[in-house]
Amino acid sequence: MKASILYGGPDIRLEEVPTPEPGPEEVLFHVRSGGVCGSDLHPYRSSLMEPHERGHELAGEIVALDDGVTNLTIGQLVGIEAEHLLGCGD
Repeated sequence: MKASILYGGPDIRLEEVPTPEPGPEEVLFHVRSGGVCGSDLHPYRSSLMEPHERGHELAGEIVALDDGVTNLTIGQLVGIEAEHLLGCGD
């Protein structure tokens, strides 16, 4: 899968990364659209950080889910709150 990786400053690269498997009670979704907000701009303006994936405030389609997820289905369109993403806020 492709991910937007911020290396600091204006250095943002679209890179191929391994596609994760959903863990317990998790889903994997294909991002169809995403927003940029102030929390994305702070690390963009700084070079004092490790490279990391950016992006939250997303909408997309569920492509895989754990057996324990019973209230969602593959193919369902979803909007994602930032605090529910793995890695967001780490």
